[in-house]
Amino acid sequence: MLGLMESGDTRCDVAKPPYNEAAIRTGKYDHEHFVPGMNGDLPNIDIKPATKAVLVRVPVLPLHYDRELAQATWDRVKDGKLEEKLGLCIMHCAMRSIESCLKRLLVTILEKFKAAKASDQAKVDMHLNKVLSGHPELKLRRLVSVNEKGELNDIDVSGNEVKALMRDLARAGVAGVGGSVLMGAVRMTRGALGLGVDDLDAWAGCLGHWARAMEAGYLLRPTQADRDSFRAEVRWYVMKKVLINDEALVWYDWQMFSIFPLLFDSFGSLRLICQEGMEAQQRLNNDLQRRSNHHSNSGRIPNAVKAKGVGAIAAYLKERASRVKAPARWLWEQMLLSFMAAFQGPFERMEACTAGGKLIDWEATFVPAWQSFAKVSRLRIYMGYNTRLALDERASERDSEGKATRSRHRELLRAYHAYYAPCECEEEAVWSALRPQERVKLLKKQRRKRFSSDE
Repeated sequence: MLGLMESGDTRCDVAKPPYNEAAIRTGKYDHEHFVPGMNGDLPNIDIKPATKAVLVRVPVLPLHYDRELAQATWDRVKDGKLEEKLGLCIMHCAMRSIESCLKRLLVTILEKFKAAKASDQAKVDMHLNKVLSGHPELKLRRLVSVNEKGELNDIDVSGNEVKALMRDLARAGVAGVGGSVLMGAVRMTRGALGLGVDDLDAWAGCLGHWARAMEAGYLLRPTQADRDSFRAEVRWYVMKKVLINDEALVWYDWQMFSIFPLLFDSFGSLRLICQEGMEAQQRLNNDLQRRSNHHSNSGRIPNAVKAKGVGAIAAYLKERASRVKAPARWLWEQMLLSFMAAFQGPFERMEACTAGGKLIDWEATFVPAWQSFAKVSRLRIYMGYNTRLALDERASERDSEGKATRSRHRELLRAYHAYYAPCECEEEAVWSALRPQERVKLLKKQRRKRFSSDE
């Protein structure tokens, strides 16, 4: 860390360390023998009150899920309301918002399950837990369960479960699409327990907007249409959730409504600035930076050189600098060494196979054979096609002047194109909401119907 520039110094590259600040010096800070009044390396130091004004070793690192991480490490960020944006992540937003919705949606079922009546718990397991965990596309963990003390376990979903719920709930409230498995299981469970189902249609519409908003927000390369869809679906989701219960909104719901659309427009993709994206980029940065320090840790100046005075030190530093490789060369060599170290095991096995005569030269053995096969296959297909076309022309019907009027080959080709021509279902509004398996099934059905009617 560097503090403010030395007063009166006009060189922008000269700065003083923070421990040279007058305010710190006033507290009789001794940099050589510093012992902090509170040690930031100790766990939970951020929640322990100080009995008097002392110097604290920073940064203080709270638990990783603490919302006040920004406050602990950088004090208070006061400009531009940046603090609220530091912890935003579309993936965590999806998990926390759907968890809050599930808790509200299942509140009556949770109360029945907590009452510990065996018959009610069996109904919940049969109609809800087993249906959602056994479904091939959802595979959710048990949403409703209790611990050893009989207390309800908190509902939490993983990243993969969120994606499965997004695909399932995107069909909720869409006419002619079969509906959501989750909403169907909740309806069945409430009916078996004798609970009301009047609010389920409202929840289906609300969660459908949530799912379609998250699908747009999860895209790595979204278009402007995706950003517009996210903004519109988020508004509908928040408003409908408020209408269901005016106390149901959580922190991330408000961020979805206010800040996320602005971030989406500013950065173009929410996945790029999510925790997954930031951690991936940070790993690359760390990998490069720790290999590109340009010998900043080349070692101390030998005591023998320092004993000879300033001139000897300057000559030593100049000579050492002349031996430093160019940054690009240094970085390339470091990355090459890293590659060699990572693949040391395969290299050793290759050497052992070579020494034992068990090595096969791929280039000399397989590549020529594959190239010959590809060329012969192309030639065979081309010649076979032309031969069949010539035979079809000879065997085709001819008119009174002897000209061909119909070719079996061309008739089959026309029939092929007619069968795979676009269907009406592909132009309907619900087409984009269908799953790939549902699309294939619907296309086959309409093609067979059209083919039979043409006959």
